Amino acid sequence: MVDALIQHMKYYLSAALTIKTKWFDSLKEWFLWNKFIGVEHFYIVDDNKGKPLGDFFRNFSSDITFIEDVEADSNIPQRDLFKKIYNEYGHESHWLAFIDDDEYIMSLQELSFLSFLKSVENKSGVELASRFFGPHGYKKHEGLKCHENNLTLDRYWLYESNPILKTIVNSRIVESLSDGGSVHRLLSEGAIDCFGNPVESLSETQISNDWGFDDKVVNNAGRVHNPRFVINHYGLRSLEEIEYKLFERGFAEGERISDEGVTYRAHKLLKQLFSTTKHNNLNHKGGFNYFYFKSCLPTVRLEFKQYCEDHKDKF
Repeated sequence: MVDALIQHMKYYLSAALTIKTKWFDSLKEWFLWNKFIGVEHFYIVDDNKGKPLGDFFRNFSSDITFIEDVEADSNIPQRDLFKKIYNEYGHESHWLAFIDDDEYIMSLQELSFLSFLKSVENKSGVELASRFFGPHGYKKHEGLKCHENNLTLDRYWLYESNPILKTIVNSRIVESLSDGGSVHRLLSEGAIDCFGNPVESLSETQISNDWGFDDKVVNNAGRVHNPRFVINHYGLRSLEEIEYKLFERGFAEGERISDEGVTYRAHKLLKQLFSTTKHNNLNHKGGFNYFYFKSCLPTVRLEFKQYCEDHKDKF
């Protein structure tokens, strides 16, 4: 695929994902954030029954390719869907990011993610670690709008440094996604981390702490590692969303809703909730990890709020 199809690539950076949600409004900020940081196109499997996502994104039809030949609620494992998307559309984009609709690629040093990708075009892919943000006491999804700032990036600030990775694949080098591993790690070799360092060839989603993804990790010189880029993951934004993911939505691995599946998911969600306040989640100064968008990235925040204002009438 690689050499012969390079000249036919339409986009530099695209995103591929499956979306299943009953809160379409939550997709606005996520979609605009991705466009704001340079994502040109989206390959989306619409896993919703009822109102199609195409109606919601009707003013962005040229920015989205909907994968039409996958039935909603079909319980196909997400990794298989990713491989399908890559095989059919990978040749259209230089870089393809496999993320979810509650994940934000974040530059912690106000660096350009596109510039970073252009500097590592000889690598197979980039793997970014996650920061997991909890519900912050919100019970109802509608209650989120009561906050003085209606940005997800403003509402949630306490997080756990999570070693789960997401992959951005260089389609000019990678002919196909690996067969093994998890939905989070899609390359068998050749990927780098956010510092440009080679990533260990692991089949599991967990990474070793000496990679320096974790804000708390201190190197031999006593300096704290500060990642250039991370994935801010806002997966549990309210009690209502937790219940939806437990009993209605289904899971990325393709399990059907069942007693066993709900038990598995409940354990996973509970661990995520408690992890944000666990003792070893303290940062190097002894406090909990936090990310205040307004104070940490003030210029980016102002620019993004204006970008949202400029595009609000398109939804």
